[in-house]
Amino acid sequence: MPETTNEPVIKRSVFGKEKRKKPPKLSRMLSFIFFAAFFAVVLGGLGIFWLVRDDLSENPLSSFAKDLSWNLRRRAQTSAEKIIFDGHIDNAYAPFKEGLAVLTANRLVCYDAVGREIVSAERTFKKPCLLSSPKNVLAFDRGGDTFVLVNERGILLDERPERPIITASLNRQGYIALVTQADRYKSLLTVMDDKGGLIFKYYSPDYYILDAVLSPDSNMAALSFAGFEDNWIKGHIKVFDLTLSDGDEIIGNPAAVLRPGDDDGLVTEIIFQKGGNISAVCEKSISFYSLDGVLLNRADFSVMLDYSVISTGIAVRSSRTDAGMESRLDLFGFDGELIDSTVLNEEIICQSGGGDYVTLVTSRSIRVYDRMLALKSDEPNESHTRRILQRDNGTMFLIFNDHALIYSP
Repeated sequence: MPETTNEPVIKRSVFGKEKRKKPPKLSRMLSFIFFAAFFAVVLGGLGIFWLVRDDLSENPLSSFAKDLSWNLRRRAQTSAEKIIFDGHIDNAYAPFKEGLAVLTANRLVCYDAVGREIVSAERTFKKPCLLSSPKNVLAFDRGGDTFVLVNERGILLDERPERPIITASLNRQGYIALVTQADRYKSLLTVMDDKGGLIFKYYSPDYYILDAVLSPDSNMAALSFAGFEDNWIKGHIKVFDLTLSDGDEIIGNPAAVLRPGDDDGLVTEIIFQKGGNISAVCEKSISFYSLDGVLLNRADFSVMLDYSVISTGIAVRSSRTDAGMESRLDLFGFDGELIDSTVLNEEIICQSGGGDYVTLVTSRSIRVYDRMLALKSDEPNESHTRRILQRDNGTMFLIFNDHALIYSP
């Protein structure tokens, strides 16, 4: 019998060479389509990068590329990962890094984009307030004495001020302006760096400090005061040059004193813009000032419902009456000039802005407007969300009772 073997049998051709079996035509066709598609994607990506690498004013074709990028992103769904937390009506939320910071009545937690806890602190907050910057997260108890500063690595500062907290603010560099009550003074302003290190303190002997903000470069501070003048409660803003601080308190006179009209009421919030101008928000108006105290413009409203600060200015939603369904959205530049406006014929449930976008939520839709107030997206509110948190990159968090989802319109 012939000896068997496991070696493969190789058939030879008549010329003594090995026969090579040709691949099927369908296989060759699929391989060709795959490689063609791969190179098309690569070349297309390089083309879009070339189009958008310059500013819009220098390269008009980049407008097409940006619109194409937006339309492609509109196809994305909400993320599959849920950020789960203890739900409560008084919870405070803020975007941080790629994830979300959540402050409940007894706990501060920072989550990453897939819902993992990266840092937490268990404290008691009766009136929880939460602020965030690209560098850190600040949680404090308005009217209380709980004050916690964290970053992605852990707790940076955990102290209890001697007197109750009035308010606090956080600029883009993560520097802190903390306002508290003070013994023998009306108010105390404490300025700290992004890690909680003390820079200086300022005691206000005659006026209460309602709000305090730092400039984007942390070199200036704007303080809103309230006090009795001529038997009336009046408000004003003082702007200080922090580079004149001696390390303990501000020295010298303020760089400017801003006085909104007496009929405006008190300045409830100050907005320190990137360009250097200051906006004073009152109950029914916003006044726009230069750093030297010159009034640039003023916008008046019958009823101011909400506003958001974006890269080009302030988007203000207002109405003629408190109960009116019809409202309008106005975008003012940081000099107070009106950029554009649009009429809203539906009840707005929530408004949120950040970066180049401002988003409005109704019971039926989620509308996204760009930095010039052009409508970029109008999609059904299929998740029935009633609260959102806009992020600078154009995505947003949909906030529900006990969880949040990242949404890309």
